[in-house]
Amino acid sequence: MNKLKALLICLLTTLILAACGQGGEEAIPEETTPAPPPRQPFTLDFDTPIDLYTAADMFDQAQALWDADGGELWGIPLHAPLLLGDPITRHVVANMQTPSGIFSYAGNGVYAGILGGNYLISNTAIDFDGLTWGITVLPQHTMSEDEKVDIFRVVIHEGFHAVQSQVVSGQLRGVTTSEYMRAAEPRISVLLEINALLVALRTDDAGLRHDAVRDALVIRNQRRTDHPDAAAFENMMEIAEGLAVFTEILTFDDVYALLDFYEEWMVQFTSGSGLEYFFPYFTGAMYSFLLQQSGADWQQGITHQTDLGGLLQGALDIADLPNISDIDLLQYGYAEIAPSQQAWFVEFEILQQEARAFLAGRTLFILGNVALQFGDEVASVLIPNPQGWRYLVFYGDMAIASANWRLEITGSHMRRNFRPDGVHVTFYDNIIIEDNGSRAVTPMWTLHIIGDLYEIRPTEGGGVAVARR
Repeated sequence: MNKLKALLICLLTTLILAACGQGGEEAIPEETTPAPPPRQPFTLDFDTPIDLYTAADMFDQAQALWDADGGELWGIPLHAPLLLGDPITRHVVANMQTPSGIFSYAGNGVYAGILGGNYLISNTAIDFDGLTWGITVLPQHTMSEDEKVDIFRVVIHEGFHAVQSQVVSGQLRGVTTSEYMRAAEPRISVLLEINALLVALRTDDAGLRHDAVRDALVIRNQRRTDHPDAAAFENMMEIAEGLAVFTEILTFDDVYALLDFYEEWMVQFTSGSGLEYFFPYFTGAMYSFLLQQSGADWQQGITHQTDLGGLLQGALDIADLPNISDIDLLQYGYAEIAPSQQAWFVEFEILQQEARAFLAGRTLFILGNVALQFGDEVASVLIPNPQGWRYLVFYGDMAIASANWRLEITGSHMRRNFRPDGVHVTFYDNIIIEDNGSRAVTPMWTLHIIGDLYEIRPTEGGGVAVARR
């Protein structure tokens, strides 16, 4: 049973049984954690779509985990201001009042309010009313216990972001780019590095662990030699996100449970452009775990450009790295990884060319200089910039609006095609288009046309086309 499930039991049960004695000896009761008192009814003078009982449970669970850690993981208390939010209605609940008293007290340690449109309601950290808050999206639908556990893992992740400035010193400077990841070779390299790190973490053989770490560092260094932009981007992302994933160990039994979770999640990104943003979450956490296992005193003096791989190389006293040609890459899955990533790259190049050709001189949904498009399984915004096209990916529920349209998304099963007369979107749902052509609705998303520039038309194959009138 992992720590999170154990805490759930402590928080939700009202009786804890004493242990049974052995043989004829008198039973000695085990030391137990007292069950919390029953929750009092919540009182608010306005309605909120957020389940206040679920929010209160998550806030109590976070408090219990932070208390149990006692500052051991990072040398600082992890108690953080937390928000749970709904990005459609912009309602939020908090584990504390804001410094200026903006929220209303709902009871049971929960505060509620509405967050203005200038603040991002997503899984992130935001500066609001003088505090840095970890904010997590809480869906409106009834959540299963498994979904609650997964969301709570994100709460701990974002809670660390709220206090991360106490761990990572200095300001983030300079411009980092992941453009180098838009090719097959660096993607292959990243996946090989990950597999080598997994070998190192999953073995009890010290020699094998040493060799696997050495090989991971060789692969990593070769990629950074070939792509000078790689080091700054990867270091920054591994510190920003890898350390937060490392902190998620608070919600798992051990390193291996967390690795299993992220390894399964990683598979989703191996055939998409999201790999370039996601892999540092995993590599940063794995280098952190290996540093922890090495016994190194590594958690002091971290900056946004600290190289966790370099710290591990020093901790394990790996003085000289061989050439990559001397590494047996087949043991890390090269025979399977290389062909699949090369095929992905060819497909992605075609997709980029189609996108550029379609968007050249054409106006679709406009929000400032941003053209809204759709991508596989996520809603993506393609932003033109001097370095090329950048994909900003949104996960989960969201709402985007401009003067002429508002898009609300509550699901993520989409597929994109480009058409000469507009953007064609196919979903795996039945689509209802209102008679006046101003709204298209599915169980997952609602598109409102609130201006006179666009029209909604049904298309063959269960999609909609939005085109200029």
